[in-house]
Amino acid sequence: MAAPILVAVRSPEIRSDICETLIQAGYQAHPAGDGLHALQLAQATEMKLVIADAQLRHIGSHSLLDVLRRMPEYCFTPFVLFSDTPEILRPNEDPTVLISAWLFSPLDREHLIATVSCFVD
Repeated sequence: MAAPILVAVRSPEIRSDICETLIQAGYQAHPAGDGLHALQLAQATEMKLVIADAQLRHIGSHSLLDVLRRMPEYCFTPFVLFSDTPEILRPNEDPTVLISAWLFSPLDREHLIATVSCFVD
């Protein structure tokens, strides 16, 4: 069975590109356009990896991660942050504690699959 991956990205085009790339590589992609929808999907299906936009709406990516980490099934789930700019770090925040990897725009499909396969395969 293909590993389910949550793709919470605000841009419909980028979300679609990520999902299409994951599906072509044999993964199950579960798209969400905002943090609230992502949380609902994560509660319905145990995801093996979470890819989240650094600037999610309704529930931000860091809040989403905090909520997921409190759920036993997501204690150790890899969390990949996607951003269209590397300057999204908050002051006094250590991303290495929470985030497993980073992806930046423009989307590099080969790098996406290489990153995902490090955590899921």
